[in-house]
Amino acid sequence: MRIQRDIAMNITIDQLVWPALELSTAFFGKDYSTHRLSQVDDILIMGYKRLVVDLYWDPVDLDWQLCPFSIKHNATATTSTATGDVSLPNGYICASKFKFSNLLETVNDYLVSTEVSRSPFKTDLVFLVLNLHDLSSNVTKTATKSDSNLGQIIRKSITPSTALLPRIYTPSNLTLDRVNISATFYAHGREPYFPIIKQTAAQVSWPQWLYLIQERVQLMVGYGTIANSENSTFRLTMYDNNTIFSSDSVGGLMNATETTCVNDDSWAFVDDDQAPFTYESALHLVRMMCYGITYVLTIASMQTECGYSPYFTQPNYSDPFTIYSAVDSGHLADNVLSTIWSWDVNEPASNEELRCAAIKKSNGRWEATDCANQYRAACRRADNPSVWLLTENTLNYDRSLSACPENYIFDVPRVSRQNTILRKLMAAENITEEKVWINLNLAYNLNVCWVIGRYGACWWSSDVSFVGCGYRASAN
Repeated sequence: MRIQRDIAMNITIDQLVWPALELSTAFFGKDYSTHRLSQVDDILIMGYKRLVVDLYWDPVDLDWQLCPFSIKHNATATTSTATGDVSLPNGYICASKFKFSNLLETVNDYLVSTEVSRSPFKTDLVFLVLNLHDLSSNVTKTATKSDSNLGQIIRKSITPSTALLPRIYTPSNLTLDRVNISATFYAHGREPYFPIIKQTAAQVSWPQWLYLIQERVQLMVGYGTIANSENSTFRLTMYDNNTIFSSDSVGGLMNATETTCVNDDSWAFVDDDQAPFTYESALHLVRMMCYGITYVLTIASMQTECGYSPYFTQPNYSDPFTIYSAVDSGHLADNVLSTIWSWDVNEPASNEELRCAAIKKSNGRWEATDCANQYRAACRRADNPSVWLLTENTLNYDRSLSACPENYIFDVPRVSRQNTILRKLMAAENITEEKVWINLNLAYNLNVCWVIGRYGACWWSSDVSFVGCGYRASAN
């Protein structure tokens, strides 16, 4: 999936696919034991980029926890002396001292291990979506309303990067960046991939992926659902709201697309006709998808091709006695495979003679092939990322670089919706060739780096160095 990350580096983050998992229903179930909680980083390693977390406010301890019971004030709780876990009503097991800050420490360890200076192959953004609940009805002590301290907990738990820059991007950061997007998002000649977005009002602009990575950002936190404020015993403060994005903002980051998948004509997915893929619609969609793994992966793949970010709310297997039971979280990695829309299975092939990429008419996936082969070239209109055409004649890869007609560019799909548009175009034109060239080839100086254009460079390679908010090729 690294290629999908790298070719989309100049795409704004609201246009990208971020697979999500609801921890309480798809991962924990009733098991919040010490052992289970220690496995949360496995979810991030699998490739999930958004974790939906249910947090419970204990009005006596004045702290946030993942366990849906007030442990200290539950008369039926029994503690295991061996593990420190507590058995609670309805079969729940909870670690007695695990708080939200402990979860953040686990997330922080993952972010540190994958930051640019340590592991640029794995560097990416992670999103936490927080559903806030109140346990005041579960305790006998009368509680008054107190500050939630969520913002303080988050900022204290997430350490700065090795460059001593904040690892978390906040609403306050976004507000400042939007004041003059030419000096932030589009500084140093960094043009947006979607031209129409730059003309949009600054208040609806989101940063490009690479801009955040160059600023050493790895984490964004947003609200999901929030308990009724009249009945809750916690109070969200201005500091919280300057740290955590609103529910509306999180909805905006769950992608926007038309209500149906790509039609036969071009798909202008950045115009005013788009329908937001909100938190609630995501929740509704994936509940329809979780009756079995085959159905899940089929539907999730279709939604990814349409530009949606799949949001998984249930484990794939409900039978606790199968070897693929919910107790074994490894099967959850299968879901992430549904978000791969680029390379075909076992591609790119480990063969240095196959250095250029082509898209296949049969399934829309990419294949590494000999650059001397003769195919048509995929051309994108310069001012509209949704309009593509194919060259009339077949030609080799190098000639494809300059074969597109005026106002068109030889290009590679940067997001899944473009790939779907191109695949449908190949079918509509009924071309006889099985493959079409896309502008992607293996860099000559680095055999794990696929680049756009003959002289492109991967942003993470030793031949590229960050300069302020921009990047340049190294002189070495």
